[in-house]
This record gives sequence, structure tokens and C-alpha cells, in this order.
Amino acid sequence: LDLYYLRTNPAGRRALYRLPWARDGGGWGAAEELVEGVEAMRIVYGEDTNGDGPVDVYRLAGNVSDWARVRAVRVSLLLASAENGLATNPQSYFWDTDNDGEPDNQVTAPDRRLYLVFTSTFNLRNR
Repeated sequence: LDLYYLRTNPAGRRALYRLPWARDGGGWGAAEELVEGVEAMRIVYGEDTNGDGPVDVYRLAGNVSDWARVRAVRVSLLLASAENGLATNPQSYFWDTDNDGEPDNQVTAPDRRLYLVFTSTFNLRNR
């Protein structure tokens, strides 16, 4: 059981960190920086709301109605370049700004850094 979270690193940039749990039950280990330039992280859970097997809707953790019906986890990371001024104009990208679990809202960056959204969905096959 490890925890993954975002915080500002010593260089003043947002970064993805991991806080490992000692496998021998000795408690939390030291936090380690994994990836610099991660501006945002979104985790949503795919829920089978009607009991037929496939995911019907993706929801934030606080909106999951029945954790026993969660069939997938979707993780999205918003990455940004360290340098500003790389893009001719501010970039646009899609992100879940309305907290409905879907990255369906177009966002325009506040600067001219390069932005990229990485998303992966993990099926929970052993449910």
C-alpha cells in the first residue's frame, strides 16, 4: 500500500511523489519524488450501476454509491514543461474541471508552457 500525491518539490515545481508503506509493517517510509512537472492528478472510479458487468459511469471517490460495484480505476495526469514560452500561444487541453468524472471540459493554459494529459484505465478483474 503506497500513497501517491502531488506537492511542490525543492526546485519549486509541482511533482508526483510516492510515500511507500514498509512491507514488513514497519510504517511509512521516506517520500520520494517520481516525476517533476505533474500539475494535476485526477483519479476516478468506474462503477457498474446496474449490475450487468461493464462500467456505466466514472465518478470521483466521494460520489461512488457502492464500492462493491467499482470495476475500474482511471488515472489522469496533467504534465507541463518546466520552461515557459515554448508554445506560440497558450495551449488548450481537456480536463475534468466540473468534477463529473469525465475529462470533457476544454481548458486554456494560463501560460505558454507545453501541456499533455496522460490517462490510463485499469480494470479490476479480480472483483
